[in-house]
Amino acid sequence: MPDRYKIIWSHEALNNVISIITYIENKWGKREADNFLENLRSKERILSFYPEAFTLSESTGYRRCVLTEQTSIIYKFENESVIIHSVFDNRQNPDKLKS
Repeated sequence: MPDRYKIIWSHEALNNVISIITYIENKWGKREADNFLENLRSKERILSFYPEAFTLSESTGYRRCVLTEQTSIIYKFENESVIIHSVFDNRQNPDKLKS
């Protein structure tokens, strides 16, 4: 069991982050976008040390880490890696996560 687990970002998750940052920057400015990124980095560090700390969905096998009131990190922990599947808008239909 390593001290720190490898974080792997899917293309979907990276695209989600780019879209969110663009939206925040256009709506509220660069400082708020930077705050979002810092929060994301902080949660990424937590996931790298404590990947099993967040809620596991028994039906999907994914875990959910709340990033902000509006967004969650959806990930799996397997083979000593944290695989981030998406950064999900909590206001969306959760059935979108099943695909």
